[in-house]
Amino acid sequence: MNYTEWANEYLETAERFNDMIIRLIDRRKYTDDFIAKLNMDYNISRYRLSRDECIKTAQYLFKQAEKQGE
Repeated sequence: MNYTEWANEYLETAERFNDMIIRLIDRRKYTDDFIAKLNMDYNISRYRLSRDECIKTAQYLFKQAEKQGE
């Protein structure tokens, strides 16, 4: 596996995190339970951090691929 393939895998993972975020936000709209909303907010924040970390890592790997001439 080269840096470009590795970076693309991170971007795919980030996209999966983004899908989970969107689903949670949609579910949150229709929930009246305060505790459930707090839990959803917590999970949304966690997934956003993970998504952002995946994107940053992918960007770094793309730069490494560029240096390697991939």
